[in-house]
Amino acid sequence: MNGVGKGRVLYDIVNDVQRVEWMRGYYAIVDVKPEGLVDLAALTARAEARLAARPCCLQLRAKGAEAAAVYAASERLRDVCRAARVPFCVND
Repeated sequence: MNGVGKGRVLYDIVNDVQRVEWMRGYYAIVDVKPEGLVDLAALTARAEARLAARPCCLQLRAKGAEAAAVYAASERLRDVCRAARVPFCVND
């Protein structure tokens, strides 16, 4: 699932500085069920496919997932997003 909208970036992972700015345009969402966090390679592949579209942000959404699983997935996707120079956020 994907969305279009505006949001505020409070922490810039690319430049490692705190700032506030408006984002505009397409942002990509990797929306998974809790069991979708088990296979990090598959999750990473889904994220990379969305990043190929050059979104203004990538969001991980994993409603109902355990905090430890979300944290592990977030670390992986954070690194992928950092390499792509795309901000990353977690919603849940």
